[in-house]
Amino acid sequence: MAKMIPLFQINAEYDNPNLNTHPPVPEMQAVLKKIKSNVIESARQFWRWKDGYCTFCDQVKGQNDELV
Repeated sequence: MAKMIPLFQINAEYDNPNLNTHPPVPEMQAVLKKIKSNVIESARQFWRWKDGYCTFCDQVKGQNDELV
């Protein structure tokens, strides 16, 4: 079984009535959005099948005009 490695660590303090986090919530949201877009972008590098067909989709040009 593979060991789980966290993406990042969040420290939180509760100072009534405020909840303080480090890193701040907007920074965490920015990191999560970046991770999401990176996952979606990296998935585009893989071949995909057309729905209902046994043929590959058309090739997509990648960076530096390389076919991927």
